[in-house]
This record gives sequence, C-alpha cells and structure tokens, in this order.
Amino acid sequence: MVFLERTARPEIRDAVPAPGAHSYHFVPQTDEPDCCQLKMVFIDGPIYFGAVDHVQRRLRDIDAADPGHKHLLVLAPGINFIDSSGAELLGQEARRRRQLGGGLYFHRLHPSAVDVLARSGHLDAIGRENLHAIGSNVIDALYPRLDPQICRHCPARIFSQCQRTLPDGTPREPAGTP
Repeated sequence: MVFLERTARPEIRDAVPAPGAHSYHFVPQTDEPDCCQLKMVFIDGPIYFGAVDHVQRRLRDIDAADPGHKHLLVLAPGINFIDSSGAELLGQEARRRRQLGGGLYFHRLHPSAVDVLARSGHLDAIGRENLHAIGSNVIDALYPRLDPQICRHCPARIFSQCQRTLPDGTPREPAGTP
C-alpha cells in the first residue's frame, strides 16, 4: 500500500530548454514563457496501472491550459518503469496528439521502457523516430514539425532555432517586426 501510494502520482513538471546557445538539455520551468506549440514536461516516476489515471489527467490538463500545445515532449530520464497499462496510455496519447495535428515525443526514455512499448505494440503508435536519445538535440529534430504560421507571430521565441528561422526554413524577421 505504501509503495502504491508513493508511486501512483509521478511528478510531472513543466520544463524549458536550458540557457545557453548550444545547450540541448532541459531545466524545470520557473517564470519563462512556453513555446506556443510545443509543451515540454519532465515525468519522474513509473507509468504503471496505479499511475495511469493521474498521468492521463495531467496530460489532458496541458490541453485545458493551452489548446495550442498539440506537440508534447516528455523528458523521460525519470521514467524508470512502464507496464502494459502505461504503454497503452502512451500509445493512446500519441494517437490523440497526432489527431490534433501534433505529436508525442520522448527524450532519454530508458531502453527497458522502450522494450515494453515495442513488445506491447504501442511503439508503432508513438513511432521510433519520436524517441530521442541522450546527446541528441531534440529541438533541432522537432522544430521543423511546428507550424511556421503560428511561429511567425509567437512572441516567446524560447528556442535558439526561433531566433534564426521559421520551421519551414524562412529567415526570421527581427523581434518586433510585424
């Protein structure tokens, strides 16, 4: 009972890219703005039958807070275990986000968790191309998937990529330009 009580609500924290021009790490969000399209969260804890309802509610809360967050990047070094119920939830979330015009992506998901997703058949729904390993610049991979029309008017510009070009490769106008 104590184990279930402690692990049934994995911590889910908002994240932003770490400061620095060439950083590809993430830090907890404090008062920094969000990207208009891509929400980033750390999930720390197992995603198993006892935690599925909590995780699902928190993922839906992201949509309620800002429906523009159709893309979700899960920063996953803290996900130490996924069971078949958790794999099913993640597969459903990937399909749901794709229907919204976005996607579900993972950074630093443990190989054992990837194995569970593959064996359960839910990795196909997520897509192996949406799993990003340590050392990879995940924002470089995801930025081209964002809608350039939305980026054109976004005041946040939280990614270094936002400073240079729009996701379609069009050079970025200087800040404050209509």
